[in-house]
Amino acid sequence: MQRNITKKLIAILVVLMMVLTFAVSACEETGKFVNPSMPEAGQVSGNGGLVVTYGNYLYYVNGAASDATQTNGYTGYVKNGDIVRIKTDDLKAVLALNDDKQIASSELADKVEEMVLEKAEVVVPYFYYTGNTTTKSVNGLFIFGERLYFTTPNTDLATTGEVKNNELCIYSCKLDGTDLTKLHTIASTSAVVLLNQVESSVYATYVVSGTLYSVKLGEKEVEIAKEITSEKYTSNAVFFLDKDGAICTYVAGTAESKVLVAKDEDKKLTYTINSVNGDYVYFTQTDSSNTQLYKGIYAVKQGMTQPVEILATVPTDSYLCYGEKVIIAGVIQSSGNITPIELYITSGQVTNKDFVIDQNTNNKTISLNKVDNGVLYYTRDGKTYSVDLTQQSYEIVELYTTLSSSEWADVDPVVVDGTTYYFTINSSFQVVCNEYKEVDGEKKLVSTSLTLVEEIEVEIEDDDE
Repeated sequence: MQRNITKKLIAILVVLMMVLTFAVSACEETGKFVNPSMPEAGQVSGNGGLVVTYGNYLYYVNGAASDATQTNGYTGYVKNGDIVRIKTDDLKAVLALNDDKQIASSELADKVEEMVLEKAEVVVPYFYYTGNTTTKSVNGLFIFGERLYFTTPNTDLATTGEVKNNELCIYSCKLDGTDLTKLHTIASTSAVVLLNQVESSVYATYVVSGTLYSVKLGEKEVEIAKEITSEKYTSNAVFFLDKDGAICTYVAGTAESKVLVAKDEDKKLTYTINSVNGDYVYFTQTDSSNTQLYKGIYAVKQGMTQPVEILATVPTDSYLCYGEKVIIAGVIQSSGNITPIELYITSGQVTNKDFVIDQNTNNKTISLNKVDNGVLYYTRDGKTYSVDLTQQSYEIVELYTTLSSSEWADVDPVVVDGTTYYFTINSSFQVVCNEYKEVDGEKKLVSTSLTLVEEIEVEIEDDDE
């Protein structure tokens, strides 16, 4: 018996040493990783977020890496956060398994996992990572100029021998994962990193310890402003308060920031940035000499000589700013036995109301989510809706039952052959494709994990003879 126990211990130690040696060497010798083929030339759609499409491929993040300190680079197996891709036809084949009546419900998850393993392929064996969970709209994968861009923790070693995974690196590679190039290193894994292509160059804009930086990737970073606060990001710009309290903006790829609202000469006014949308920044202001003044919301953008007051008083109801107007969801007045909750657009003194939902027809609470490219998204009674505010008549579209995404990712809509799929990260760190469709006569949200999982089995033979 003692001989058998000794043999088991030796076998376990040998296997552990082999696994450790393989993991270390694999990280160093990334040449062992076999890259997929180059895709045919195609159009880019949906930059940012969990998924970016290129031609007939979807490039996506293989779930969420839960920790910046986990082993990065090629380890010999697929891991959460790796950048993978799947053909659109193969995606549809995976999702069709949900409708296959020949597959027992108890076997469906395994069948899906098997097909994803067969059809999806790893493009980059480094895991996507960002510690930014406050401004999720700027996170994700980008394809600029036939190259893929992403962020991941630094794999370099410090002089002490420790991995410098408290830093964030911006990488780029070809669409088959080759020519992997580290372009820039940021001294914080939680920095909000805005990536943009300006003409033929790619820029990163970010803030670390109160200093706003811009870098043309591959070149030296430039300090734009120091001691800034209250940063708010759009798709190509950051708005902020400078060290004097003035409202400023910096557009990616430009030489310097611009003052939109200067600090008043007697320094009695204090500005508070509330939100941004498109080219506009929205703010409130207080006067230290008379706190009864300036009760409203103001809007300003580059090119305006002075801000405009878009609402005389800040609403107590839920609201969003859009253009030079305000979208409000709230009670105007009670009517009979029900209290209608209205959804309307207004400005000025709130005398004119443009109702998005017909007046006095709704008594369910409305939560305003966002306005993106002129489209309003809101949630009512457990369902999320959209409405295009740029149209003369408002058409309300039911999108899905309530859906959210964990970690660094927002819900990411992706259109494939006319069908919209919604990609999310669930609480188990998996990447999930959600489709809102009719099932058994009613609309339901059908969720399918697209996480590529490769099981590693290590067997130790027990010789009792």
